[in-house]
Amino acid sequence: MLVNPPSCRSGGLQLKDHGASVAGGPFTTLNFTGGVSVTNDGGGQATILITGTGSGSEVTDVPLIATGDPRVWLTPVAYAPTSLAVYHNGKRLKRPLEYVEVESGGVGTGYDSIRLVAFTPSPRSVLISDYQPA
Repeated sequence: MLVNPPSCRSGGLQLKDHGASVAGGPFTTLNFTGGVSVTNDGGGQATILITGTGSGSEVTDVPLIATGDPRVWLTPVAYAPTSLAVYHNGKRLKRPLEYVEVESGGVGTGYDSIRLVAFTPSPRSVLISDYQPA
């Protein structure tokens, strides 16, 4: 899937990987391949959903999805319990000292979110995850 909006053609887009700038930018075209879908959210923003290749296959570097509560973050899909690794601005967080795993739909619905217990991230925080889909 190629993405090349007019704003990128004129001024480019700065890319970051775990909060660090990717060399060679600004970029004018992004080519998403594999288990990725992109949705135009309007207002110059897009959501990039990265999915795994199936149960038992670990997916890595998956951005967590912010909610209305700055301490609660969602994964794009349910994950196998205890397979989750969470990174805040590149630093791996410790479970259960810094976060707990949550079934947002209630007991038995599948783990799909975390609640941060040691701190509240800033609006510029980047939370990334690795996990095995449920």
